[in-house]
Amino acid sequence: MTNAEVQRLRAYIDARKRNIEAAERRYDIQTVVAELRELSAPLYSPDRFSSSWKTLYLEVFYRDVANFLLGFVAVHIEICLSEHDREQAFDIFFDSEIVPSSRAISALVSTLSTTKTRTKTPDKTAREDAEASITQCIRLLEKAVAAGGVQDVVDELLMEEQVWINFELIKL
Repeated sequence: MTNAEVQRLRAYIDARKRNIEAAERRYDIQTVVAELRELSAPLYSPDRFSSSWKTLYLEVFYRDVANFLLGFVAVHIEICLSEHDREQAFDIFFDSEIVPSSRAISALVSTLSTTKTRTKTPDKTAREDAEASITQCIRLLEKAVAAGGVQDVVDELLMEEQVWINFELIKL
């Protein structure tokens, strides 16, 4: 993973986010959906993107993208999506078959905990925006739990612990 790859992926992600924001201002939901699909493409399109992009996306950019989705898309766009578009263009970012459950759940819980404090603001619009984000976090967390995401997280933690134990034994 080179600095040039990081910069290319950053430019790709930033361009998609700008296009989504511009399409939202034009009320162009179909373009939003297309751009959301493009934003998620490095996660599941190995024929279009190198596997290093998926790794880089998950390690460097995933939390930022999740914050954008839960802070902007969930507030301004998600309600306009059909069920099919929601699954294909929004929920896919949190699908355990594409994104490790530990990463998705961590991003959702982090967003949930930081957004929760914004519900206490006197600004009604900010409160409503926070509530929309929280609603999506809870919905996606429920899906992750129903799909066995918590067990996946526990399994990943146990595997990490086992690797650490093995490493410590090798040092002895």
